[in-house]
Amino acid sequence: MGKLEYKLVKKGDESIFYLSGKIDEDFRRKDLNLDGLTNVTFNFKDLGMINSCGIREWIDFLKAQPSNMVLKYEECTPIIVTQMNIIAGFLPENVKVTSFYAPYFDTEDESESLHLINTKDISGALPPIVLNAAGKKLDFDAHPEKYFHFLKINKV
Repeated sequence: MGKLEYKLVKKGDESIFYLSGKIDEDFRRKDLNLDGLTNVTFNFKDLGMINSCGIREWIDFLKAQPSNMVLKYEECTPIIVTQMNIIAGFLPENVKVTSFYAPYFDTEDESESLHLINTKDISGALPPIVLNAAGKKLDFDAHPEKYFHFLKINKV
């Protein structure tokens, strides 16, 4: 897993940064040039790691963006959900989460899996019902109030 890399995809006025690699002490604001952009989405699906130095740098990066810029997080992995839940500033009020992965457990075959959840589909702190291939309900594999804590400050 190397340094932070990204692929930029434009969809109308939206600029989507598909992040991969890691955010660590080597990440600098200049690594992601947002100059002239007004509607930016960060996709975290392929981000493999973020450490404490990377968290600090990411928060500084967000603070440096203009207040009128629309910022969104999508496909947040459990690593990112954890940071949003416990680190002040990782999910500032001006950043909206549109989707995230949630952990589930299948008691039939004792397998674990992540399922993409659209934030708009969440009501309260209850995890959405997810079914396995046989139509049986999977168990949510985290403490719902703790896992969904970020939703209290993040209204889509």
